[in-house]
Amino acid sequence: DHDSITAAIAAAVASHSIVSPIMAGGATVCTRALAMELAEGTGGQVFTSIDPASDLAGAIRTSLFRVCSSQSLCPN
Repeated sequence: DHDSITAAIAAAVASHSIVSPIMAGGATVCTRALAMELAEGTGGQVFTSIDPASDLAGAIRTSLFRVCSSQSLCPN
């Protein structure tokens, strides 16, 4: 619910964490809205997995590279 997302955002921001939810393709509109709120509140992005065997690793990789490049945390 919204209160849980608000608390999760506060905890993530306090620990300098970025949250990028990965949702199943059949997620409800409410779930998508909460995931977007969480991602936007922490600087993350939402990924939707339609076929985890083929798209889950890519979503994780994209998220990690995005954070590394924006924070200059990863070696070349």
